[in-house]
Amino acid sequence: MRVLCKNLRYLLPVYLSGLFVFFLFRLILLFSQWEQVDGLTGRCGLLVRSFLMGLRFDSVISCYIFVFPLLVVCTFTIIGKQPQLLKKGLAIFFSIFYGISFIICIADILYFGYFFKHLNASIFNWTGEQSFVTEMLLKDKISLLALALSVIIPLLFSFFVFKILKRFLNEKEKEEAGEKKSWAYYTRLGICSVLILCLCILGIRGRLAVKSPIRVGTAYFSNNLFINELGLNPVFYFLRSILDSQSMKKQVLSFIPDEEAIATVQQYFGITHLQGKSPISREKTYGQRKNYNVVLILMEGISYSVFEDEKTRSYIPFLDSLSRNSLFFNHCYSAGIHTMNGVCGSLFSYPALMQQHPFKSAEIQTMAGFPNILRKNGYQTAYFTTHDDQFDNIGGFLKANDVEFILSQNDYPGDKILSNLGVPDDYMFERAVPELNRMARNGKPFFAALLTASNHTPIIIPEYFKPREGDLRSRILEYSDWSLKKFFDLVKRESWFENTLFVLCSDHGSPFGQQLYDMAITFNHIPMMILSPDKKPEVYNNPAGQIDIFPTVMGLLGIDYKNNTFGEDLLEKKREYIFFSADNVIGCIGDSLLYTYHIDGRESLYNYQKQSSDNIIGTHKDESGKMKKYAFSMMQAAQYMLRNDLVKP
Repeated sequence: MRVLCKNLRYLLPVYLSGLFVFFLFRLILLFSQWEQVDGLTGRCGLLVRSFLMGLRFDSVISCYIFVFPLLVVCTFTIIGKQPQLLKKGLAIFFSIFYGISFIICIADILYFGYFFKHLNASIFNWTGEQSFVTEMLLKDKISLLALALSVIIPLLFSFFVFKILKRFLNEKEKEEAGEKKSWAYYTRLGICSVLILCLCILGIRGRLAVKSPIRVGTAYFSNNLFINELGLNPVFYFLRSILDSQSMKKQVLSFIPDEEAIATVQQYFGITHLQGKSPISREKTYGQRKNYNVVLILMEGISYSVFEDEKTRSYIPFLDSLSRNSLFFNHCYSAGIHTMNGVCGSLFSYPALMQQHPFKSAEIQTMAGFPNILRKNGYQTAYFTTHDDQFDNIGGFLKANDVEFILSQNDYPGDKILSNLGVPDDYMFERAVPELNRMARNGKPFFAALLTASNHTPIIIPEYFKPREGDLRSRILEYSDWSLKKFFDLVKRESWFENTLFVLCSDHGSPFGQQLYDMAITFNHIPMMILSPDKKPEVYNNPAGQIDIFPTVMGLLGIDYKNNTFGEDLLEKKREYIFFSADNVIGCIGDSLLYTYHIDGRESLYNYQKQSSDNIIGTHKDESGKMKKYAFSMMQAAQYMLRNDLVKP
């Protein structure tokens, strides 16, 4: 028995040190997001409870790591052999698996800082983009620090594990005096070994309840999203998201039966009879066609919240003035939380289907949207980006979908490229103007989409721009605003300007300010504005979506077409709800209520209008049920159309 106890004395310090390092990572995450708890009522009590919850999740991961070593140690103890090679093998085992866990935790802090979500399976959407992501990390100081820590911390932990092993091996092995190795001895040893393994398995379950082990939802004990997220272990969340995403792929968004989803969508769109193969195609006719040019500017990562905060609003005077002199939609939401979702949502009016990548399917489908519909109506089409257009396969997808001309990183001089994000926004705008002039001289109207990137890490402000004093976020907002003003100052001189419809919208928002709900709503709540030659400024307070840009602009152009998308003409019809996603969470919002659904089955309902963080789903089941059915139906129908190649114009 002494040998078993001695082995456990070696394993226990490793277990405790692993918990301590997880605790340190949680502490770093807390301080990096301190604004989320600053001024929070009952903060100390909530943080203590969150850290205790975190200890449970950390223990789950540690027990997963320990189950194999414990099994091996117990087995060899019963056999009566303790080979040194085995013990060194265990030290290597701990070094590898804890090292991987710590690297995930470090990456999670970076990911959380940008997406206000733990690292999840959506990162696999960037498979094949390693060089782009690597260069992005190498250009950012905080990312460089994280990369250094991801090497240093696992090495230090490995050194600590081997130091404990060395001390363990140097101890003189003593026979168990007076204790005969009888059947009773082996029985006691076997019982103790089974109990130890049972304790480890119990640690893996994380709960005493028989019906269910510990789940992501176990950490959600408060109405504060960050407090709940803080208690989760990043490794647990990451692995759980991979398993959930694999399950999702097998089910292919099987929320409800396809027939029920399509019937619900047709009801909302007012479709009484089919117009072709597609179940959602509806004929749109207008009285008079206007051949306005269309310039769509997708602004990187600007949340609507920057318009609500006096400090940040002062850094965007030009955007602020545009919002007062345009059709301004202040209750608008992006399709998803990634640029790929923004491009797909704004150009093709297609929703973000949770963690699915819209542009990386084996077969590129032709989708109804700006490029093909307008090109069929005599328009020229172009796309401008600051960086490599092949990132996320956006360039390839657009080329296959009637975008005739693309200006990207390969077209810029090398000395203008500052990072993996390519050139600064203002230089892209500067280079775009001659191309827009060239298209204007061809005598045909044009559609041009321009995607900015400077408001994305690594943040690099050109030396020739001198911002005001302020934090980095404020200064890059000021630069982004200045770049937009520069573009408009340039195009105002051109003859085609007066005959052009300008649309400005974010590709997605950002985790701005304190988050009240169980999804970071500021990552989907975005500004959207349309400057039309024949429309007076007006503010629209109704629910709107990025996916509504295409049909709304088509209405302003007066071009007859078949709308085979999930967008609505916002000037023609008031939306009851708009739906959106953030990887593994679905959101649906109306005039006052916000419904959220997590992939693991958790759901909530909040009074968004009153900015209340109280989950009222228990007392408002009719409203939540209706919103759930609406969001599920839209996403299910969208999935059905993709699978059956029904998304064509």
